This record gives sequence, structure tokens and C-alpha cells, in this order.
Amino acid sequence: MRVNMPVTGVERHMREGETIVSTTDTRGVITHVNDAFVAISGFSREELLGAPQNIVRHPDMPAAAFKDLWDTIQAGRPWVGMVKNRCKNGDHYWVEAHVTAIRQSGQISGFLSVRRKPSLEQVSQAEARYKILRESQNKGFHPSGFRAWFNNANVRLRLLSTLGVMILIAMVMGASNLYGLRASQQNLELIQAHGVMAQLHANRVRGLLSENLAQVALALQHNPQGGTVALHKHDVSVHLDKINTNAAEITKSLEYLRALDLSPVLKEKLEATVAARNNFGRDGLMPAVQAIRDEFYESAAGTLVNQAVPLYQELDQVTQAFVDAAVAHGEELISRSEAGNRNQLVLSGALILLALGAAIIAGTVLMRVILRPLDVAKSVFYRIAEGKYDNPISIDRHDEVGQVLEGLESMQTKLGFDVAEAKRVADENLRIRQALDSVSTNVRIADNDGRVFYANKALLATLRRTETAIRKSIPSFSAERFIGSSIGAFYPDPQAALNRLANLRETARSEIVIGERLYALTSNPIFNDAGERLGSVGEWRDRTDEAATEKEIADLVGAAAAGDFSQRLDVAGKDGFFLQLATGINKLVETSER
Repeated sequence: MRVNMPVTGVERHMREGETIVSTTDTRGVITHVNDAFVAISGFSREELLGAPQNIVRHPDMPAAAFKDLWDTIQAGRPWVGMVKNRCKNGDHYWVEAHVTAIRQSGQISGFLSVRRKPSLEQVSQAEARYKILRESQNKGFHPSGFRAWFNNANVRLRLLSTLGVMILIAMVMGASNLYGLRASQQNLELIQAHGVMAQLHANRVRGLLSENLAQVALALQHNPQGGTVALHKHDVSVHLDKINTNAAEITKSLEYLRALDLSPVLKEKLEATVAARNNFGRDGLMPAVQAIRDEFYESAAGTLVNQAVPLYQELDQVTQAFVDAAVAHGEELISRSEAGNRNQLVLSGALILLALGAAIIAGTVLMRVILRPLDVAKSVFYRIAEGKYDNPISIDRHDEVGQVLEGLESMQTKLGFDVAEAKRVADENLRIRQALDSVSTNVRIADNDGRVFYANKALLATLRRTETAIRKSIPSFSAERFIGSSIGAFYPDPQAALNRLANLRETARSEIVIGERLYALTSNPIFNDAGERLGSVGEWRDRTDEAATEKEIADLVGAAAAGDFSQRLDVAGKDGFFLQLATGINKLVETSER
């Protein structure tokens, strides 16, 4: 890196509203500088033109800043940053540099740099930052990490990411709700099986067992020795068959209960019930039934009272314990289901809040990355339309919106330069116009088609003075409408005259009579820096009096040569040089005559 020394440490300051402008080719060689650049840098225009841009580089500037500058502008993007420049004598000045590419036919042909006066805060921040960059050579010019990734991520990725997050939250919410519904369904099934059906079958078992005891008691009334046998119109087998039917139903209910996926406590209670039922049937009910079948009613009655009833009471207690356990288990399942529903409700609420928060964050991010920059761009467009070209534009991101802002920054920089150049050229043209309006020579300027677009005051005054005489040959002539008219109207062959002007490549001189006045015409083509023809400029010098004087002198000299010294030049109407010339020649002829 070029190091320009020495440095004095003395700071110079740009004037308010001043801009320093320069252009370079693609290699960084200066091709144009404005007066402000020349004034503050201390270099002459000749020293700057053709020199590399780094002729004003200050040694305090870190290499990373210029590397970032060149990497950015060579990629076709604008660069905005703080730059500390060195003056020729070692002083320095800070600028806010706006650098953008100059394009011709879609290709980069050079670079334009417009510098503005920075604020004291900008200078202070830049000094601190550049000091850190100089001291840590490996530190990048731009921040890294998530912020850098976020600034460089394109809008499509951000939109897809936002949409993906929302879809993920919706899927989680849907899955959670489905899981909650499934859990509720399972709880309902457990409540149905363990609570309702278990109680139903257990109570059915209890009822059937109680009925079997009653059937045994009714069967005992069929004792022929008793007084109640006449009350029954059916055989004792009706009661015994009912006992068998009930026993089969009891077995079926117990098997149903044993097939359920009961809790360990219920299983234990159920097995105790089954065991008690087996004891009741084996040692109480069935011996009594068998005794009745064998018509040992007295023995059956003893078995019923002494064995079946105590066993039934024990069985009833065990069965009641199973029912109580089933009721408790059902209540536990209901409580568990309610707790699950509450948890599902909380989870759904949390997911809704999460989705709402994600939507707010996504909306805020999208507003930040899309709407706000577009609002900034819109305001910048309005300010540019007002003729203000120093609007701050952030170009620290490189997504689609960032590229729009980069383009806006490039456009603003180029427009500012073009407007400033146009003003400079307009000021120069105004000075030239004022100068032309101040001279006594008649001057007009026409475009490539021969249409007059400028005439100085002297020419307009001449045309007004001779307007009546001109109309004798050009009836439609008007001095007030001369600007905007065709210059060919003053020639005998207008089209031929316009063709000669259109093909003019160097100075052409001729004479023409306009309004009985003789004019010496001097015409020159006008070209721009690119060699394109813009029109022509013509000088009309009135030679009428000069030609008349020339004829008088020729006649006088001819007469004197023939020996006639009586003629004299008329001094009336002459002034200046022609008056002095006529007076001098008259004295010479008088002397010659004497």
C-alpha cells in the first residue's frame, strides 16, 4: 500500500455545502477533478490529472477500508464510507465519500467519487474504528456473525424462513391437539372400561350371587315336609336351573373383567373376588344345590345357613371392595383426564401465544427489511425531486431491497454530480453569453439544422435597425422572431446554404448583403468533447461603410493617378478610423494638388 509522508497532524475542513468531485478510470487513475478538490488537496490540477487516486491517501487509513472500497465498486455496487485524505503539505481532511461506478453500454468504464463534509461525530467514530482496524490486521472491515448473515440473506430466504416457522408452529399445535384428543379418548376408554364397565359387571356379579342365594332359599320351600310347597306351581328345577344360568353369567362377567387391562390394585381385588366366588360356589352354594337335588332339604338348609351365607357375606365384602376400588380408579382417571385437558389447554394457549409472538416478530422483521427501506427510498426519491442529492442511504445489506438501495445511492451520487456539472457548465455558458452580449460584433449561434437559438444584443439591435430594409428582400422577416428562425432565409438558395453549414468542418468566410447592408460572415462549426457536431457560430461584421469608403478611396486614387487632384473624400457620417483615414487622405491630395 502506498504510504504518503510526511504528515503534519493539521486538519483542514471542507466548507458547508461544498462537494469534492473526481473521476477515475477502472485502474484508479484520476481523469477529472473539480475546483474544490484542487483547493483543499493543495495539488495543482496538472499534478492530479493522470495521477493515481491514492496520491491523497493518508497513512492512517487502514488497508482493509480500501480493500473493501475496491472490492465493492469493482463488483458494480456503490460504496459509502469515511476517508481521511492527505494534503500535499501533509495536512489532512476528512470526507464522507460516496463512490459509484460509471457505466457505458452496460460496462464499467470508470468510477465517480463525490465527497461531502462529515459531522464531528462521524469523524470521531471513524477515528476510533480505524484505529482498531490498524491495530488488529486480521479484523474485517464489516461485522460478521448473525448480523452479517441477516443483512446478506435475501428476502426470499427470509420469507421462506418466516413461513417455515409459522408452518412448524402450526404443525406442533396440530400435533399437540391431536395428541390431546387421543389422550382424552384413551382416558374416556379407560374410564368406560375401568370405571363404568368394571362397576357394572362387579355389581352384576353381586346381584347374581345374591339372587342365587335367594333361589336356594326358594328351592328349600319345595320341601314336601314343609307347609310352603303348595305355594309353588312349578318344579324345584326352575330355581336350580336359574342358579346354573346365573353362575354362567357370573363366570362370563368375571372373565370379561379379567380380560381388561386393569390396574394392579384392581387386578388384586378382582382375583380376590374370583377366589371368594370359587370358595362360595364350592363350599357353600353347590353343596346346598346338590342336597336339594338329592331332596335332602334339611341338610341343604343347614348348608345354606352355616356355609353359604357366611361365604356369601365374605364374597360380598370382597366384591364391594373391588367395586369401591373401581370407583376410586374411575375418579382417578377422571381427575387425570381433567388434568390432561388442563395441560392441553395450557399448551394450546402457549402455542397460540408463540404463534402470535412469531407473527409479530415476523411482521416486525418484514417491516424492517422491506417496508421501512421502501419508505426511506420513497422519501429519498421525493428529496431528489426537490433537488437534494445528499440524502443518507444505508447500503449495509445486500439482499434484493439492499440492491435497490444501492442502485438508489448510485443514482443519487451520479445525479448530484451531473447536476453540479450541469450547473458549472451553465455558469460557464452564462459567462460566455454575458461576454457575447457585451461585445459590439454581431454573433449568432444555430443548431445542426440551421435554426438560430442565440443572437447577441449587438446583432438583435442591428436587425431591428435594418428590419424595414431586410423586409424588402425577405417580406416575412421579423427581428423579434429571428431567434428560432432558419438562418438559410438570408441566402438566395436557403437549402444550399444550410447544406454548406451542415457540412462545415473549419472556418469559412464570405460576404452577403442583408437589408442593403454588406456583411462579412465568419462561420465556424461547434463540436463537443466527444467530437459530436452541435451546430455553428457565425459572426456578422457590417462592412457597408467600410466598403463604401474603400470605393471612394479607389476612385480618388484613380483620379489622382490620372492627374485630377480635385476630388475629396466625404467625411460626413464617418467616425473613428474611417474619419481619420478620410481626413488624412484629403490632406495628402490637397498637398499633392498644391
